[in-house]
Amino acid sequence: ITQLSQVQVFIMFARGLCIRLKLSNLVRTTRSLYSLTDVKEEFSVFPGGNVDLNIQKESGVATITLQHAEKKNAISGHMMGQLLDIVEQLENWTSGKGLLIKSEGDYFCSGGDLQTVKGLLSREKAEKMSFLMHCITTRISKLPLISVAIINGPALGGGAELTTVSDYRIFSPTGKVGFVQAKMGVITGWAGGTRLIQLVGHRMAMELMLTCKIINSTDAYNIGLADHITTSKDVYKEGLEWLLTRINHSPHVIAAIKRTVVAGRDLTAAMSLGEEKENFIPLWGGDLHQSALMSKKKHK
Repeated sequence: ITQLSQVQVFIMFARGLCIRLKLSNLVRTTRSLYSLTDVKEEFSVFPGGNVDLNIQKESGVATITLQHAEKKNAISGHMMGQLLDIVEQLENWTSGKGLLIKSEGDYFCSGGDLQTVKGLLSREKAEKMSFLMHCITTRISKLPLISVAIINGPALGGGAELTTVSDYRIFSPTGKVGFVQAKMGVITGWAGGTRLIQLVGHRMAMELMLTCKIINSTDAYNIGLADHITTSKDVYKEGLEWLLTRINHSPHVIAAIKRTVVAGRDLTAAMSLGEEKENFIPLWGGDLHQSALMSKKKHK
């Protein structure tokens, strides 16, 4: 398979960097004056669980796995720090194409780890946690990879928010999602409320957050939150195969598509049109484009 020229790759990398910088402004506020590194170190004193990253270079698919099954995959301060490290690693993985997000055990994620939550009850700690998790989840959602969350069990509270970071959501028949934050006297704190509105519309998002209803896989599919419900026992394998059918393209093309979609979702129409054009230009006339023209792939 022919490759893009070094100049074209450089242009695309520069464009990707520019759009990430533009979109990162959506995460920052004038009140968030904290250092991500400092917050990560501060929260690392809350132990429990791990987050694993596995990168398969041959397929171009990375897998993030929550490993805290004994606590229903609740997210500890330590795991928050690991997620930040993983995001930074994936942002620099230029040959990647896809990302799977899954968990061990019968739960997808039950939200924040209780011991971590108890240690973060002050207003200042709440702002730091929200700042950190907003950054992490938003950056995951903007990775130049096609991402799929595999919901193999209940995803509650912050766990429900984590399901919204991916481009697609695949549910097992036992998968469930519940935005139950209001029961606990709070609302979404990891940017999941805004993403939920984008996914299902403001009226349905309000309904889910007000009623705290825990919806099953069928209901999630019917409202557009689930994209597929698995039928095999090996949920991960089925999810991987589902993803692979959608990323059978060059990493550069996939990254350009993802940047265009993210811009259309998060930026104004005028800015989005500009990004779409800039994502298109480096691909036009490249080796991959010319090879496809010669082989008449469009009509095959």
